[in-house]
Amino acid sequence: MTAPALELRQLTKRFGDAAAVDHVDLVVPNNSVVALVGESGSGKTTTGLLALRLIGSDGGEVLLDGEDITHLTARQMKPHRRRLQVVFQDSYASLDPMMTLGEIVGEPLSIHALGNRAERNDQARAWLERVGLDASYADRYPHELSGGQRQRVSVARALILGAKVLVADEPTSALDVSVKA
Repeated sequence: MTAPALELRQLTKRFGDAAAVDHVDLVVPNNSVVALVGESGSGKTTTGLLALRLIGSDGGEVLLDGEDITHLTARQMKPHRRRLQVVFQDSYASLDPMMTLGEIVGEPLSIHALGNRAERNDQARAWLERVGLDASYADRYPHELSGGQRQRVSVARALILGAKVLVADEPTSALDVSVKA
């Protein structure tokens, strides 16, 4: 039997006296989409950040492909980051305003030392096209885009590494109504 792509076991996070995430169990099977639904303030974003290991938990386990990554150091997490990517809700805040869109989309390849500069640029342009933007957008900056276009850039950046697990925090919130459908 194949291990799930992602599994959360009894995951807990407290902020002061408040339990933001309280003993959450969640299984994301391979090649599946799982939606975490709840009211505003119910801990959905915090659960995603815990799953990504972007914030530490107060208890429980995070398993990626059956491997416990809960207590790995930042250095130990680096190879796992290729398989675990995120699309943040606020695309404007998550895009470096000093970088071109091509640099932003290609940055994960650079971080993981994949390909040379020309290959990274080609892949970044190809991914911009895959998310519905012209390759010429690679030379633009985040402030030149609409919210929906910035969200597409965030999606391209998250997908360029071929991640096994993609955590998307309200990924359609910034898209135009016609695109959401």
